Amino acid sequence: MPNANVSELKQDEPTLVELNNWFCTNFNRLDVGVRVFCEKYPTPVKRDFFGKLISKIVVDKDSATLALPEVPVTPLDADHGSICWVKDYQFRQTDQLYGNVLKFIKDTLSKDNPDESSPKVIKKYLERSSIDELTGFKVIEIRELFRGIQKKAERPTVVIQEVRNWTNGQPILTQQICRLIQELPERIPKGKEKQQITKLVQTKIIENWQDKHDNCHLETIQEQVVKRGKGTNRLLELYKQLLMQGELPYDQSLEQLELRISGLVIIDGEKLKVNNKIYESVFNLAWVEHLISELRPYETQLRAWQASNFENSYYLLSGENLIKALDWGLDRELRDEDLEFLRKSIKEDLKRVEKEKIDSEELGITKRFKKPN
Repeated sequence: MPNANVSELKQDEPTLVELNNWFCTNFNRLDVGVRVFCEKYPTPVKRDFFGKLISKIVVDKDSATLALPEVPVTPLDADHGSICWVKDYQFRQTDQLYGNVLKFIKDTLSKDNPDESSPKVIKKYLERSSIDELTGFKVIEIRELFRGIQKKAERPTVVIQEVRNWTNGQPILTQQICRLIQELPERIPKGKEKQQITKLVQTKIIENWQDKHDNCHLETIQEQVVKRGKGTNRLLELYKQLLMQGELPYDQSLEQLELRISGLVIIDGEKLKVNNKIYESVFNLAWVEHLISELRPYETQLRAWQASNFENSYYLLSGENLIKALDWGLDRELRDEDLEFLRKSIKEDLKRVEKEKIDSEELGITKRFKKPN
């Protein structure tokens, strides 16, 4: 069930209507610039029991309209998921929403503060310096990290790069490792950067990560994946496929969007990949298979059936076990392999019931016509 905050986002919800009316009434008094956007394309929202993907436009032009004639609605060539997701820096320059918002900010600044919005000032804040290669950090934050590591390494730039190799610039993990570096009793000598950073990450973050107090960030990532309710099984299966293949084509599916929101994966070009080496080491294949086996009540039977090349009906469900599995899968977003396994089990169980019925009838006839001794 959606929480109260999500429920209040429904169309014509009294709270939203009240907020919209207040804004429209006070628009001129507030003297603010406004841009309004809507999406052109539907977003995958759920799957039905048979695995069919259901899509809808979340914010169409009608629901985006503010009832202010001077504020038009700008449609974007995107779906709701891609609009809401904050793009990695390298993709922002070609993103339609980012370009519109950036232009809006520049235009607003040029009207209100001509001096502060000069080309030199804008360039200063929008361009990234050569040291700012860490996704998610501002330039000033990177320089602070750099100064802290300078005291603990003969070659701080090499150390920073080794840290980035593990975190891919994830801010919380990067700060955590940099803090660990600053706590080292001795400076990192030249040529030992990779060895010492690897040892630090393995012993202080990855090994027995659930027992470490400082790893609440990793616990949060895990909760983002395993507490998705009825869609958890699909997320885990998709993530397992990603781990086994290394990368997947980005298709903007609901499951891929859910994984992106968790922070566990990112888009690299047109590919979906695990965010960084730390996530890949912690949330590995053993981790995901353990969670899947705990979630799916017929995991053992399914894998055995698949191992038999989908031929041995001995592993299919029947009777009470089948009823329990169907009850468990009701309203859940099941993967194709689950649906096929359950369909095949139903088909075989119906055959079994029909055969038992026929055998019972034949036994009754035999008893009726059996000659006494």
